Amino acid sequence: MYLWNVNKLVEDFKENKVTEKEKMKYLIVFGVVVTLATDPFISMGIMYSVMDVINTIAMLIMVVGGTYYCYVINRDADNRDYVSRSLCLGLPIVIRVFIFSIPLMMVIGFIEGAYSTAIEGDYAGVSTFETTGIQVIFSVLFGCVYYWYLGSKLKSFSGENNA
Repeated sequence: MYLWNVNKLVEDFKENKVTEKEKMKYLIVFGVVVTLATDPFISMGIMYSVMDVINTIAMLIMVVGGTYYCYVINRDADNRDYVSRSLCLGLPIVIRVFIFSIPLMMVIGFIEGAYSTAIEGDYAGVSTFETTGIQVIFSVLFGCVYYWYLGSKLKSFSGENNA
Protein backbone atom coordinates (compact mmCIF):
# COMPACT_ATOMS: atom_id res chain seq x y z
CA MET A 1 0.00 0.00 0.00
CA TYR A 2 1.34 3.39 -1.01
CA LEU A 3 0.30 6.36 1.07
CA TRP A 4 2.57 8.88 -0.63
CA ASN A 5 4.03 7.43 -3.84
CA VAL A 6 1.19 8.11 -6.29
CA ASN A 7 3.37 7.38 -9.33
CA LYS A 8 4.20 3.88 -8.11
CA LEU A 9 0.51 3.23 -7.48
CA VAL A 10 -0.29 4.38 -11.03
CA GLU A 11 2.38 1.97 -12.33
CA ASP A 12 0.88 -0.88 -10.31
CA PHE A 13 -2.57 -0.12 -11.73
CA LYS A 14 -1.18 -0.04 -15.28
CA GLU A 15 0.46 -3.42 -14.68
CA ASN A 16 -2.71 -4.85 -13.08
CA LYS A 17 -0.86 -5.47 -9.82
CA VAL A 18 -3.51 -3.95 -7.54
CA THR A 19 -5.73 -6.75 -6.24
CA GLU A 20 -9.30 -6.44 -4.99
CA LYS A 21 -7.99 -7.03 -1.46
CA GLU A 22 -5.50 -4.18 -1.87
CA LYS A 23 -8.25 -1.91 -3.21
CA MET A 24 -10.35 -2.76 -0.15
CA LYS A 25 -7.49 -1.62 2.08
CA TYR A 26 -7.36 1.72 0.25
CA LEU A 27 -11.12 2.10 0.66
CA ILE A 28 -10.89 1.42 4.41
CA VAL A 29 -8.01 3.86 4.92
CA PHE A 30 -9.79 6.46 2.80
CA GLY A 31 -12.95 6.07 4.90
CA VAL A 32 -10.99 6.36 8.15
CA VAL A 33 -9.11 9.45 6.96
CA VAL A 34 -12.31 11.14 5.75
CA THR A 35 -14.07 10.36 9.05
CA LEU A 36 -11.19 11.72 11.11
CA ALA A 37 -10.61 14.72 8.87
CA THR A 38 -14.21 15.89 8.69
CA ASP A 39 -15.21 15.37 12.32
CA PRO A 40 -13.28 18.35 13.73
CA PHE A 41 -14.59 20.64 10.98
CA ILE A 42 -18.20 19.62 11.59
CA SER A 43 -17.70 20.33 15.30
CA MET A 44 -16.01 23.73 14.95
CA GLY A 45 -17.49 26.28 17.30
CA ILE A 46 -19.54 23.80 19.30
CA MET A 47 -18.79 21.84 22.41
CA TYR A 48 -17.19 18.46 21.69
CA SER A 49 -18.53 15.98 24.22
CA VAL A 50 -17.88 12.42 25.29
CA MET A 51 -20.81 11.39 23.07
CA ASP A 52 -19.05 12.99 20.10
CA VAL A 53 -15.96 10.92 20.84
CA ILE A 54 -18.08 7.77 21.17
CA ASN A 55 -19.82 8.61 17.90
CA THR A 56 -16.50 9.11 16.09
CA ILE A 57 -15.14 5.81 17.42
CA ALA A 58 -18.37 4.06 16.44
CA MET A 59 -18.15 5.53 12.93
CA LEU A 60 -14.54 4.39 12.58
CA ILE A 61 -15.49 0.87 13.65
CA MET A 62 -18.44 0.99 11.27
CA VAL A 63 -16.32 2.11 8.31
CA VAL A 64 -13.64 -0.52 8.90
CA GLY A 65 -16.00 -3.36 9.85
CA GLY A 66 -18.66 -2.56 7.26
CA THR A 67 -16.17 -2.15 4.44
CA TYR A 68 -14.48 -5.43 5.34
CA TYR A 69 -17.86 -7.18 5.73
CA CYS A 70 -18.89 -6.07 2.24
CA TYR A 71 -15.48 -6.98 0.83
CA VAL A 72 -15.83 -10.55 2.16
CA ILE A 73 -19.30 -10.85 0.63
CA ASN A 74 -18.02 -9.59 -2.71
CA ARG A 75 -14.95 -11.86 -2.50
CA ASP A 76 -17.15 -14.87 -1.86
CA ALA A 77 -19.48 -13.86 -4.71
CA ASP A 78 -17.06 -13.38 -7.62
CA ASN A 79 -14.17 -11.29 -6.21
CA ARG A 80 -14.47 -8.65 -8.94
CA ASP A 81 -14.93 -4.88 -9.05
CA TYR A 82 -15.34 -4.45 -5.28
CA VAL A 83 -14.50 -0.76 -5.07
CA SER A 84 -16.50 0.16 -8.18
CA ARG A 85 -19.52 -1.78 -6.95
CA SER A 86 -19.25 -0.34 -3.43
CA LEU A 87 -19.09 3.24 -4.66
CA CYS A 88 -21.70 2.95 -7.40
CA LEU A 89 -24.19 0.84 -5.41
CA GLY A 90 -23.42 2.76 -2.24
CA LEU A 91 -24.73 6.08 -3.56
CA PRO A 92 -28.33 5.02 -4.26
CA ILE A 93 -28.30 2.82 -1.15
CA VAL A 94 -27.26 5.68 1.14
CA ILE A 95 -29.91 7.89 -0.48
CA ARG A 96 -32.58 5.22 0.10
CA VAL A 97 -31.53 4.58 3.68
CA PHE A 98 -31.48 8.32 4.35
CA ILE A 99 -34.91 8.95 2.77
CA PHE A 100 -36.50 6.04 4.65
CA SER A 101 -34.93 7.21 7.92
CA ILE A 102 -36.31 10.76 7.70
CA PRO A 103 -39.56 9.91 9.54
CA LEU A 104 -37.57 8.28 12.36
CA MET A 105 -35.19 11.25 12.49
CA MET A 106 -38.16 13.61 12.74
CA VAL A 107 -39.65 11.67 15.65
CA ILE A 108 -36.29 11.51 17.44
CA GLY A 109 -35.72 15.22 16.82
CA PHE A 110 -39.15 16.09 18.15
CA ILE A 111 -38.68 13.98 21.28
CA GLU A 112 -35.19 15.34 21.91
CA GLY A 113 -36.34 18.90 21.27
CA ALA A 114 -39.23 18.52 23.66
CA TYR A 115 -37.18 17.02 26.49
CA SER A 116 -33.76 18.62 26.20
CA THR A 117 -32.52 22.12 26.73
CA ALA A 118 -29.82 24.09 24.98
CA ILE A 119 -26.47 24.21 26.71
CA GLU A 120 -25.09 27.73 26.79
CA GLY A 121 -21.83 28.09 24.88
CA ASP A 122 -18.80 30.08 25.85
CA TYR A 123 -19.95 32.98 23.70
CA ALA A 124 -22.78 35.28 24.76
CA GLY A 125 -25.95 34.66 22.81
CA VAL A 126 -24.64 31.45 21.19
CA SER A 127 -26.16 28.12 22.13
CA THR A 128 -24.74 24.73 21.30
CA PHE A 129 -26.26 21.32 21.58
CA GLU A 130 -24.47 18.25 22.75
CA THR A 131 -24.61 15.01 20.85
CA THR A 132 -26.90 12.60 22.66
CA GLY A 133 -26.80 8.86 23.12
CA ILE A 134 -29.91 8.56 20.95
CA GLN A 135 -28.10 10.32 18.11
CA VAL A 136 -25.13 7.97 18.47
CA ILE A 137 -27.44 4.94 18.43
CA PHE A 138 -29.20 6.33 15.35
CA SER A 139 -25.86 6.87 13.58
CA VAL A 140 -24.81 3.30 14.33
CA LEU A 141 -28.18 1.97 13.23
CA PHE A 142 -27.98 4.00 10.01
CA GLY A 143 -24.48 2.63 9.30
CA CYS A 144 -25.49 -0.97 10.06
CA VAL A 145 -28.48 -0.76 7.73
CA TYR A 146 -26.33 0.81 5.01
CA TYR A 147 -23.63 -1.88 5.14
CA TRP A 148 -26.18 -4.69 5.48
CA TYR A 149 -28.09 -3.40 2.43
CA LEU A 150 -24.87 -2.96 0.42
CA GLY A 151 -23.75 -6.46 1.40
CA SER A 152 -27.10 -7.93 0.39
CA LYS A 153 -26.73 -6.37 -3.06
CA LEU A 154 -23.13 -7.56 -3.40
CA LYS A 155 -24.37 -11.12 -2.74
CA SER A 156 -26.36 -10.90 -5.96
CA PHE A 157 -23.10 -11.17 -7.92
CA SER A 158 -22.53 -14.75 -6.76
CA GLY A 159 -23.20 -17.24 -9.51
CA GLU A 160 -22.46 -14.58 -12.13
CA ASN A 161 -20.62 -15.92 -15.16
CA ASN A 162 -16.95 -15.27 -14.39
CA ALA A 163 -15.72 -15.91 -17.92
